[in-house]
Amino acid sequence: MNIIEMTATELGKKIRAGEVSAVEATKEVLEQIQAVEGQIHAFVTVDEEGALKRAKAVQQRIMSGELEARWRSSRCDQRQYVYRRPFDHLQLQDFE
Repeated sequence: MNIIEMTATELGKKIRAGEVSAVEATKEVLEQIQAVEGQIHAFVTVDEEGALKRAKAVQQRIMSGELEARWRSSRCDQRQYVYRRPFDHLQLQDFE
């Protein structure tokens, strides 16, 4: 399966397993944007340089164990998360 077809969960698992790097994933997404942006016009600006810089920084944190260590040390569990629909925080008057 190619990166573009993966869910965020699938991609995260591949990155954690070392099968894909954050940089590789970012490059593939940027290539997909370049391939279709002329037809769909979904973006005002695409900061390729900034995206790659951030992906490299994230990959370094993954490789150093910093991101994994923070995740493991968290005392949160899934019962603490409450699902909210995306626009529940908006009030009707916000649109008037």
